[in-house]
Amino acid sequence: MAHTQKGEKRLKGASISFPIVLGTVAISLGKKATETATHSWTVYARSPQDQNLGAVVKKVTFKLHESFPTPFRDVKAPPFELQETGWGEFDLLIELHFHDDVQEPPLELLHSLRLGLDVHGNPQRRPYVHEIYHEIVFWEPTAELANRVKLAQSNPAPVSSVAQYFGRFDPDADYQLVQAGRKRLAKHYAMLKAKLATMEQDGLPGVRAPTMDREASLFPSNA
Repeated sequence: MAHTQKGEKRLKGASISFPIVLGTVAISLGKKATETATHSWTVYARSPQDQNLGAVVKKVTFKLHESFPTPFRDVKAPPFELQETGWGEFDLLIELHFHDDVQEPPLELLHSLRLGLDVHGNPQRRPYVHEIYHEIVFWEPTAELANRVKLAQSNPAPVSSVAQYFGRFDPDADYQLVQAGRKRLAKHYAMLKAKLATMEQDGLPGVRAPTMDREASLFPSNA
């Protein structure tokens, strides 16, 4: 993101990564459910590192389904969350508005409200959590934005009403898990290839060892 205005000072050639998590928690109302209200749910925008988004984000606008009264809802202070009741799933438009001195336009993101229904449309007993991790990259940010990001990192987020349902997001740890999985898969593939090659040498009909082209397509050299 970059939005240059006359006279502003930006950090040339620099970029700032600002992670954010969008999520919903849906809880079945059980015996208290009605035709128009089967679940209580909360939609929110939060930091995956428990940082104070309010240092960078001035307000969050949640655009609900048009069937809701006043579907545009502004939350002007953290925690940036909104609680409602309803009966169906839909896509929410979530707009992040940054502080004026950040000098960046609002950012629109989509998030799906999911109620956790089974194949028969029945709700589950436990709260259903749906979270998505986003990495917002500010290209050539203003010095004010850089300062605000540091402020967010040094201040904990206000307590959320649904904090107990938050998931863990650690990109570095997740990357290591993916790499470990790739190594296990490569080892298994090599063993399978050797076994098929042995079967081909034994003259079993209809057996061919995998080609190098297939292997290269599965494991590109630049991965």
